[in-house]
Formats: sequence, C-alpha cells, structure tokens
Amino acid sequence: MPAFPYGDVITASQADLDGDDRAEVVVSYRHPVRSVSWDLRRLPADSLGRSAHLGVVAADGTALWLARRIPHPVGAIAACGEHIALAYTGFENDAVVATTAATWIGFGFTLAPELAGPGRIGCADIDGDGVRDPVVLRDRCGSGA
Repeated sequence: MPAFPYGDVITASQADLDGDDRAEVVVSYRHPVRSVSWDLRRLPADSLGRSAHLGVVAADGTALWLARRIPHPVGAIAACGEHIALAYTGFENDAVVATTAATWIGFGFTLAPELAGPGRIGCADIDGDGVRDPVVLRDRCGSGA
C-alpha cells in the first residue's frame, strides 16, 4: 500500500472485502481532531489530540470508506474476506478492552455485539467450507490480542 495520507496508521489488514478478486486494506488510524459542521459532537482523543478512525482503501491507496466515528480505537484487525475481526483498545495503551466481528456492506461495516474484556482475533476456516471466517476469542488470562 502506498503512503497513507489520512493520518497515522495504527494497524491494517488486507482481504478481498467485496469479492472482486482485488484486495482492499482495512486500516485503523488516528489524526488530529477536526470539527465538521454536520457533527457537532466532541470526538474522544488521545493525549496527542488525535481521534480514532477506521477506513477501507484500495490497494493503490484510494479511499473507499473512511469512518468519522467508531465505538473504540482499533488496535488489531483481522480481515478475512467480507468479514473482519476487530480488537478495541483504549486511547493511551494497547490493552484490548473488547473484541467484535463485522461484515462489509459495500460502504461501511455492520458490527456484531462486542465481547467485553481482553481477547484475541484472527481468521480460520471454522466450518470447513474453504472460506476464512473471523475468529474472536475471549482471553481469560488477560494477555490481549
């Protein structure tokens, strides 16, 4: 992927989200908080004044979708095709505070309910159909993702 002009990349993962045989990149990033006239709510920010975002870009870096507001900062992404797994963190450390899975719907993701607490994410063919599925596991030991 070429340089990412939208902010500081935290993590990224690539997969063919839309079934067109070309990989897209799901990217977690931060940039300085920016106000916009259509959303007057205050965005949470880290100690550097950066808000957290999630986006999807084509392999050439063209933005396909960039989210202004997400539930939590994303510290890890596992892209598994049209489905992804996310590990949420806080703003000031990498400790996983929740995990979830999501499905690409062409312009954004539908999110599954969060699994609160530390966890691990990945992709695996769970049902033996040859397609990688998102995997979200609760981490009872607290080692994170």
